[in-house]
Amino acid sequence: MDKKKLTFKKTQWSSEKCSTCAGKCCRYTLVDLPAPKSRLDFNNYAWYLAHEHTAIYYDDRKWYIAINTKCRYLGDNNRCTIYEKRFEACSDHTDENCEFDSDFVADEVFTDPFKLIAFGEKRFRKMGKKKAKRKTTLKKAVADWS
Repeated sequence: MDKKKLTFKKTQWSSEKCSTCAGKCCRYTLVDLPAPKSRLDFNNYAWYLAHEHTAIYYDDRKWYIAINTKCRYLGDNNRCTIYEKRFEACSDHTDENCEFDSDFVADEVFTDPFKLIAFGEKRFRKMGKKKAKRKTTLKKAVADWS
């Protein structure tokens, strides 16, 4: 890809792609979450979702919370107003890992806290059945050895 520099209001932008983008990467914050291991964990994550503009993503066995809020330094023209002094996370985010043309789809996306709790309950029911099956198998193995 041609890494052509563009000038926009005396600021250098990283690529052609940035010149046509609506600042998608500057409109949310994504943070890793530990995988929920208990009903309390699911309940706490549901509490996050009770707040406006949040979503929880589950993808490839990893959990994330997205807070959908615009960066205070994104100007009305969808350009960074502190580009030359921007944060390291921003300068590390290149157009090669850009959301502009991404086809990413998470395994699960939760915006409703009660759907997340229901998802957790379903997982615990499945785990309960597996544990019950293991106990039965273990009892049978013990009985066979007796």
